[in-house]
Order: sequence, then C-alpha cells, then structure tokens
Amino acid sequence: MFKIESKKAFLCIIFMVFSAFSMPSFAQADEETEWKSSLSEDEIRNAELDTAVRRSFTTGAISKSRNENNHRTLVVQLPRGAEIIDIRAYMKNAPWPNNCDLGSVDFKRCPVGSGECPISWSKVRNLRVSSSRIVSANFHNWSDCNLRTGMLEVLWR
Repeated sequence: MFKIESKKAFLCIIFMVFSAFSMPSFAQADEETEWKSSLSEDEIRNAELDTAVRRSFTTGAISKSRNENNHRTLVVQLPRGAEIIDIRAYMKNAPWPNNCDLGSVDFKRCPVGSGECPISWSKVRNLRVSSSRIVSANFHNWSDCNLRTGMLEVLWR
C-alpha cells in the first residue's frame, strides 16, 4: 500500500480514475470503414448550402516520428439523432523554417482508410462511428522532420 502525501496528488488520482471511466467507449463502434455517404457528390454539395446542415470538427497536433504507427486519435461527438451527411479528414504541415519544410501549411483533404494524404508521410485510418454518434479516426504521421495538424470534420443535420 502507498501513502498519498498531498491533497493535490489525491485529487489528481481521483480525477484520472474518474476520467478513465467516463471516457467514451469505442468497444461497440462499427468496424473500420472507408466512409461512403449515402448521398451523391452533388447532393453533398447542395447540402453544404442548406442552412440546416451543421459542421462539427476537432483538430489536434501529431508529433513527428519515423514510426508509421505514430498517430493521434481525433474525436467528434454529435447530438443524439444527428444524421451524418459526410465525414472528412484533413492534414497540414506545421511551419518548420530552416529545416525540411515539406510544403503546404494549408489543410489538404485526405482519403480515409486507404492511401496516403497528399502531403506525404501521413494517412488517416480506423474511422469509427459509434451508435451514440461518436466519430473518431486515427491521424498518422511518420515524417521525422514535420509536425502535422489533423482535422476531423463531420457534416450533419
């Protein structure tokens, strides 16, 4: 048994234990899929103009590494009953002056589930949509000189 020396340490441990049990579970999530909307490209473009369509997104930095398994999971939670119109993934390079700058610092759309992102040495895998409308995907970066930022965007109504 160990003794907790301070109230702050005790509160940190309680927070970590509570957080572990309150995090969304992906155990019941659907298997990895390459997202295919039930709508055509034209219908998606028209839906983007519809004022009832909402966008939810999250971004996160992905550290540099030579390991292709280096990744960060990004998560978007939608309201109950939301109808997903489209799921999109984007990545961009962080500015890295006087080093091996790999180009664009603008977000580029990435295929989800297959193939590399257009900025190279990166991909988006393991797209999951749970029954509770939690959308997640792993953003991989194996560039050993560029930090990357990933963005997971969900269009819904």
